[in-house]
This record gives sequence, structure tokens and C-alpha cells, in this order.
Amino acid sequence: GDTLYPQILVYKLGNRYDSAKLSLDALQGHDREVAKHLEAVCLQTGSYFYLADLEKTITGDTEEDEDYWDYRAGCYSYRGSSECSHRSMIGDGEVSNILSHVVDLSGKRIAEKIRIEGEELLETRLSEHRRPDEEEYDGDSLTHYYRETVCWLCPTSFVRCC
Repeated sequence: GDTLYPQILVYKLGNRYDSAKLSLDALQGHDREVAKHLEAVCLQTGSYFYLADLEKTITGDTEEDEDYWDYRAGCYSYRGSSECSHRSMIGDGEVSNILSHVVDLSGKRIAEKIRIEGEELLETRLSEHRRPDEEEYDGDSLTHYYRETVCWLCPTSFVRCC
């Protein structure tokens, strides 16, 4: 049978970059070399190549023991501890991936908010083995936010890109 492949691909860069200055010229070291190679592949295959910010959010349930947590100085900590920590999520949670501040290689803004599917991420474990960049807890649900700078590749025939 036919194997289905994602129509677009998102590749995580090694560093995070300032959205206001995001362009090929702003990329450094290995990230710049990777971007140049991906740009060449896109030119050969007739695909678009963009840079963007990716925000991955995971929302789910957490332990509800309020006596166990203190919130101060912008982070949660175990009661009696001075070290920042983050609440643990029970289960996998609901995942959302949004590309924001999408720019062409010169830094010209192309789009602002585009939802993508997890299978379109070349590196699907963006949130494993690291603390979230931000966390919200409303007493009912917990949301972890992870932010990355990425390369976004899609064929010219893919209407969602244009």
C-alpha cells in the first residue's frame, strides 16, 4: 500500500533566536550550516523554506496537593525548598504545536500563527528531558510551554504554506 508522509516538515534548530531579528543571517554556527543545506534541498525540490518560532503546549492533570507547593519568584517549589521546580503531569496530556512569527530567510514575516500536527515534527520529543519554559496551573489543569526556533519546509503545491 501507499505510505503517507507528512506534507510539511519542521526541524528544531540547536539554539533559540530573537523573533524580531530572525533571518538566515542571524543564525549561528551549526544552525546556519543546516539552514543553508536545507535551503539548497528546498530549491532543488521546489519547496518553501521558512524560519519560525514553535510553541509546544501540553495540558493535563497534576497532583492536587496544594500544601506541597509554594509559588514565589516566578516558579513553583516544593514546600520548604528554595529550588525552582515544575509540577509533574499525570499521563500524556493534550498537545498543541503552533508556529508563530514565520519569516522567509531575509526575515520578512510570512505568517503569524499556524497549527501543525505532531507527525510533521522531525524531532517529536521537544519536551522530553527538559523543564518547560513556562508553566500555568489554574487549580484544575496544568499547562507546560516549550519554545524553540525551527526551520519549516513545505512543497510549493501545499496550499497551507502559501
